[in-house]
Amino acid sequence: MKKETGLVIKAIRLRLGYKQDYIAQKINISPSLLGHIENGRTDLDIRRLYQLAKVFGVLPRNLLELVIEIYETECIAGLEGGVKYITPPATREQEHKSKALTTP
Repeated sequence: MKKETGLVIKAIRLRLGYKQDYIAQKINISPSLLGHIENGRTDLDIRRLYQLAKVFGVLPRNLLELVIEIYETECIAGLEGGVKYITPPATREQEHKSKALTTP
């Protein structure tokens, strides 16, 4: 599952427009280790998965569900659809603030 996990992590990172350096710094690993994870050469432990989910602003189970779907179907076709609704955490915070300001 290393390969599928890496594909999901990379797809989400790219969708959010984050650089490897930024993500690596946020979870306290080297950019080269993140590259190895994204390329399926290194396993991702549950603690790092949790940290990545937090940085991405998604639930860890959502990351796992995407990984499992790709693994079980042996198809990455659903990956793009699975990440297209993910927005950067700051954007979601701004949406909540604007909704709060417009709600009577």
